[in-house]
Amino acid sequence: MLQDKLPRDLLAGWNILVVDDEPDALEVVGRILRHFGATVHLASDGEEGLALAKKFKDELKFIISDLSMPVLDGWGLLFEVRNDPDTKHIPLVALTAHAMPGDQERALGAGFHNYITKPFTAESFMQDLVRLFIETPQPEKSGSKPTPEKPDLKPTPEAQAKPQPTAPPEKSNSKPQPEAQAKVPPKAQAEPLPKAAPSAAQPKPQVAELPKQKE
Repeated sequence: MLQDKLPRDLLAGWNILVVDDEPDALEVVGRILRHFGATVHLASDGEEGLALAKKFKDELKFIISDLSMPVLDGWGLLFEVRNDPDTKHIPLVALTAHAMPGDQERALGAGFHNYITKPFTAESFMQDLVRLFIETPQPEKSGSKPTPEKPDLKPTPEAQAKPQPTAPPEKSNSKPQPEAQAKVPPKAQAEPLPKAAPSAAQPKPQVAELPKQKE
């Protein structure tokens, strides 16, 4: 049997609220859940179930509720739980009957997270219970903040297109050194040309006097 293959501590640490006006169904469900380690809270109508939901709002894993009940039925319980900020995080599972076709679809459409069919045996209930583990989301406690997503640090195409501003140059405390002025050497003065030495006076050629002829 299926229940013989499941560990006895399968539901250890779980708090489950069961709401049903049929004492036999309430007793069977409670006994099976406790057998696998769950802490079970029982209520015989929706009004009593709502009070327990508010009392154990931070501990409840989910609520199993019948749809047809006096005082406050399963539909009314769903409405009250969903519209209370303290209890709206708790998943609800509907107990539906085979004799009423469409209840399963109506229950899921109205806001129940899942359903269990009635009448049930211990074997069929455990099959539905295993399905609940797979399909029913884990509740978040009221007031819990969602984990923020890590920002994407990659630049967007628009950011890549924009020119990135450059940092201004750092001011230096040292005074700017004047640029070395190129020293222009003074103009080379033209050396005076040596004066030509006066040429030695050439002796005038002496003209030999011709002897005078006698008359």
